[in-house]
Amino acid sequence: MFPRLNNVFARLEKQVLSSGLYKRTRSLIAGGQHNVSNLMYTIFTTATLAGYAFQQEVFKQPSAITRAALEQWRDEATDYARARQSTASTLLPSLVTASALYWLAIAAGQGMKQGFGNGQRSSADENDAQFKTWVRTARRFEPRRHSNLEGVTLPIDSLFRLPNGSRVYQPHDWERYPNPAEWVHCGHGLIYTQTATRQDLQRAFQEGQQRRVQA
Repeated sequence: MFPRLNNVFARLEKQVLSSGLYKRTRSLIAGGQHNVSNLMYTIFTTATLAGYAFQQEVFKQPSAITRAALEQWRDEATDYARARQSTASTLLPSLVTASALYWLAIAAGQGMKQGFGNGQRSSADENDAQFKTWVRTARRFEPRRHSNLEGVTLPIDSLFRLPNGSRVYQPHDWERYPNPAEWVHCGHGLIYTQTATRQDLQRAFQEGQQRRVQA
């Protein structure tokens, strides 16, 4: 039985949004200052560590982080923080305070999900994972996009097909589907595994058949 991923995300979100750094950044933005890089770097690295630890638990392996992995995560966090800071510097001065704070919350959530996914993939690579399963991270009573993909298992390098026909590696795949309206309320994540059952793969095949017929 896998650890409940939605509980992991809920704890991570609470940790981030209740942190003193997040609250201070909100206060700075409300006061007209737009420095978000430290917050975004911290969120990304915190989420990456959480994603790695979660996936290692799935594989029943200790969370022994290598120096190379740590350096890679720092570089990825730095890139994310710089990109969000660039956006904040150009966008936030033109927004009213409420809209600027909403942007901050969205950027924080994106950093959590992207960082968490990066940590998971590092663990998956270390443990030679062969499959991935689309799973729900949001609570059951919350309506979310792409719920029809829940439980679908694919080979690790295959792409999931969204209802609109787009193909993505994972939920929140910003590189392949940059429109935030498609993923901002997705509420899903991945679990990597080393094996998959015939039933898992048969369901993925049936899902693909149904979409081709509907198209």
